[in-house]
Amino acid sequence: MSSRDYIKSPLGLFIIYLAVSFLLIVLFQFVFPADEAPLRIYFFIWRCNNGLEDFLYLLPALILSGILIPFGLLYYDDSFSLYSPRFLNLMKGPIVTAIAAALLYVCSVFLFVPLSQQAAAAMRFQARLFTEARERVLIHAVRLEWAQAIPFINTCERIWPNNPDINSILETVDIRDESITSVLSSRRTVPYSSPEAPPANNYDGPATAGGAISMAREALEEERYYDAHWLATLALRLAQSKSQEQAQAASLADAAWQAIGIVPELESHDLYNRKRDGYDAFLAENWIKAYYIFDWFIEHSLNDSEIDNFFAITLNEIQNCAFFVDELEQLKMQIFNNLLLSIPDTSSGSRIILRMEELSIQNGYSSGRNVEIIILDSTNTVRLEVKADYSKVVPVLINNQPQTRFILQALGRYDEELRWDPVFSPSEFAAGYLTFDITYNDFLALTKLSTSTVDQLSVLELFTAARQYSSFGYLKPIFYAELLYRFVEAMFFMPLTIIILAMGWRYRAKNYTRFFIIVFCLIAPVIFMILLSCYRSILNILIIGAIVSFGFPLSAVLFIAGDIMLFIGSLLVLAKS
Repeated sequence: MSSRDYIKSPLGLFIIYLAVSFLLIVLFQFVFPADEAPLRIYFFIWRCNNGLEDFLYLLPALILSGILIPFGLLYYDDSFSLYSPRFLNLMKGPIVTAIAAALLYVCSVFLFVPLSQQAAAAMRFQARLFTEARERVLIHAVRLEWAQAIPFINTCERIWPNNPDINSILETVDIRDESITSVLSSRRTVPYSSPEAPPANNYDGPATAGGAISMAREALEEERYYDAHWLATLALRLAQSKSQEQAQAASLADAAWQAIGIVPELESHDLYNRKRDGYDAFLAENWIKAYYIFDWFIEHSLNDSEIDNFFAITLNEIQNCAFFVDELEQLKMQIFNNLLLSIPDTSSGSRIILRMEELSIQNGYSSGRNVEIIILDSTNTVRLEVKADYSKVVPVLINNQPQTRFILQALGRYDEELRWDPVFSPSEFAAGYLTFDITYNDFLALTKLSTSTVDQLSVLELFTAARQYSSFGYLKPIFYAELLYRFVEAMFFMPLTIIILAMGWRYRAKNYTRFFIIVFCLIAPVIFMILLSCYRSILNILIIGAIVSFGFPLSAVLFIAGDIMLFIGSLLVLAKS
């Protein structure tokens, strides 16, 4: 018996073969890249990730080739009796290799492939975010608006530290201007903060009519007549009809209003009229007009405690009907393009068709550009059509039910002339926002479904889509077919490795193969890749046919039973070999 009649470590040879294949594929990506890295800083990791994606795509063929290779590296001078100790000792290594190969393939399907796709998507998103932030830095730099440029500079440096584009922009700053250099010098230490974050409301409104009356009296004594009138008006709303509290509140409101109506001295007449207009808009709940009036006082440092309170309340209320366009520039966590959703309204039987050119997921809300909303009634007749340049999507709670609000009115934070109003058709339904009966989390999930293919979704997302989103224009069989395909392909791979193991033993090398094994290592993956492509196509057709004909539960049972039978059959084939 020759010393080469069995292999001491088939698993080690299998690992070496896969490792060498991976290195060659990655090297090929460096020499002949499929595409360029989205940012130069990602050059190395992008090439490696592309190589990993190609390796995972070829992995099934490489695994089957790796199982066969040990049988081409040995030759035998005599025969073996079936199930002899020598035979079992010889086959122990290849069987362990086959089991490890099947487990490796399952991990690649459910772990490595999704991680690789997520890494590529993350790098593309970071590159897009960097490009947008760099453009905003250029715009603010031309206008010498360095304070506004700081968040975008921080974003660029977080993604690409010390990048040449931002450094070249900062080199143009006049270092003699201390107001500029003092701001820029702290750009690395000052964390990103939202420039549109509303000031804290330092005014706690009363919860009862008695509390409001007490605070109104205090404000009247301190000659804060606007506060007194507003508190008395609030007490009127909280008090019971024809009660003593209602009478007291009415008396206080009348006294405060008379005090407000006293014409001030001539030099403050314009300020009086402006403050009065702001307060009238506040009482009429015209929050947008009141906001700009009170903001004028704060900008010119003419505000007092009353204006500060009203401004904080106004700013809080305005967020329910409009938003500031600079909120679109906040830090983005994800971006979707060409969004198209179909949302049913179960309460009215209508359906909402939503289209957005771009949707950005941000911290706690989303923002959209070029929005079009069409509402159809139960007969599919267009009831309302809305178009807006910008939209802010926020979660709201109405009657303890989570819903999603689309705020369609965009404003300039400091410029009253900057305003983007939605266009309603018919116009009598015009409003600043629309609220739909769908949770915000469901909206985000549907957004990903709308902009992704089924093979880009995780197993959990496929389950959720199949169970919950069939009424949103998606077909259950599509998701069930993808789910069943992933599990069946992974399950069927184990019997396939055993069959290949049996073939390797039956057609093992009987003579020293010399350099033929090198040729085999190159040709075998190509042959297996062709066979696996045919196998996957047939399997996909069978799964789709089964899902359509029998439904998901019965189809899953049939394929599991088929896999068990195939596994037993493969063991019999191996035993006969």
